[in-house]
Amino acid sequence: MKIKRREFIKLAGAAGVALTLPGCSASHQRGLNELENWPLGDETWVSSICFQCHARCGIRVRVVDGLAVKIEGNPLHPINRGGLC
Repeated sequence: MKIKRREFIKLAGAAGVALTLPGCSASHQRGLNELENWPLGDETWVSSICFQCHARCGIRVRVVDGLAVKIEGNPLHPINRGGLC
């Protein structure tokens, strides 16, 4: 059986989507949320700004035992008011 180029590309795309979807499950997200609330040790929140673009959004960084484990928008920052771009 001879397969045309266009059919091959369609099949390859469908196979890629089929292989990716099982990794995007709610159980994976649940595991991430459990790690976020896991008490590791000495915890602090540090306020700073993001340098990824010119907006300079205000951020809050959760630092546990000297390592940054979470970054979120700072609701008290006058430019982004808690949102991130």
